[in-house]
Amino acid sequence: MIRHIVLIATCLLGLGNFALAQTNGYPGLRGLSGLGLLVDGLDEDAKRCGLTKSAISDAFLYIASSASFKITTEPFSPQFLVHVGTLIQRKPGQCVTDLAIQVANYQKVNLDFGDKLTPFAWVELWKDNWIEVSDTGRHRQRVQMAIENATKKFIAAWTLENKVEH
Repeated sequence: MIRHIVLIATCLLGLGNFALAQTNGYPGLRGLSGLGLLVDGLDEDAKRCGLTKSAISDAFLYIASSASFKITTEPFSPQFLVHVGTLIQRKPGQCVTDLAIQVANYQKVNLDFGDKLTPFAWVELWKDNWIEVSDTGRHRQRVQMAIENATKKFIAAWTLENKVEH
């Protein structure tokens, strides 16, 4: 009985956080009409675990190609950034990958301090993080599923910010 009460309370708290996240929104996504893909961090461990730029690109494009924004290769468009950090755990022979995913725009920014130079910087519009742990034979597929899920979460946030009001 207590276990059921704890489960219900946990679900209600989770729903409360979901509602809070929806009301805060991502106003930086409003008006975003195109998005590129940038993959970073693919090292030898990632390659030994089956991760390639093509595998990550395929996972992103599989979901994003049906979205209402266009996929672009323009270098100064907002980017869906996927940073991959992979370690191989020798015993029991597993791959561990941290995926830091964000949508960001590289643009000039005005700093509130220092001299009046206007440097370029990444401005974060949305972010998500995933950790995947699996044996080397299934790791590529597990990471691709995480990227697909992150892409779905981004599209949901983008859609909420860009819905047409009648």
